[in-house]
Amino acid sequence: MLLSQLRRLAQDQLHASNITSNQLLLLRALASSTTTAPTTLNDIFAGCILERYPIIVPDEPEWETKFRQWHHEWHKNHWKILPSEEIEEKEDASELLRKWTPAPRVDPVHEANPKSLRRQMDKRIFMLIKNKNTLSWGFPFAQPTEGETMRMCAERALGQVIDPAAVELHILGNAPAGHLDDNNTSQEGVEQEENMNSRKTRFFHRVQLLTGEPKLLPQGDAEDYAWAAKHELKEYITDKKMLELLEKML
Repeated sequence: MLLSQLRRLAQDQLHASNITSNQLLLLRALASSTTTAPTTLNDIFAGCILERYPIIVPDEPEWETKFRQWHHEWHKNHWKILPSEEIEEKEDASELLRKWTPAPRVDPVHEANPKSLRRQMDKRIFMLIKNKNTLSWGFPFAQPTEGETMRMCAERALGQVIDPAAVELHILGNAPAGHLDDNNTSQEGVEQEENMNSRKTRFFHRVQLLTGEPKLLPQGDAEDYAWAAKHELKEYITDKKMLELLEKML
């Protein structure tokens, strides 16, 4: 009974505060449903999901358009008609609209360039990197060092990929936004006994891009990068578990 209460408490605390890596290992040991749990820093990773917020107002959904039309028609029945001498003549609104040319919402040149920050302007887009060693697409990660908080580790992971002096960033809180467990399994999908305790966990921190344009460090861990909207992530990431997490988290 006491053990189950400790596990529930530990699960609540995993994302509750700016804990250090050693504290995280202890909490994971308590939260584990088995009698064994990872006991080294090699089992945990912290990473960053860098995102650019929309830079134009997104298109309103169909239901909102219909509501505004209904709202306008309803108010028309309650408008007061003033005497003509009380009304100041102004240029017809329709004429003003004919003179006004709105800027395009979509720029084909930027849309075709995955490195452009001006693509998918009405959506949030996320920076993906292509790792030099694995040649796979994902997010920057690092392993925490002794006494380093998960947030500090996530910042370091991002700093190993892009030049921090070229951008202004805002990290959303001290706690990760989500985590993903990677269980070592055999090719047949059955856990091997010697790897039962080797459960690696990746923690994701959300980071907003405020100003600047990220540039890859020549000596960094990434050889390429791309900006993708949420519905485009599956074009780069093949890990089904990660895609399921990102669908819920982003």
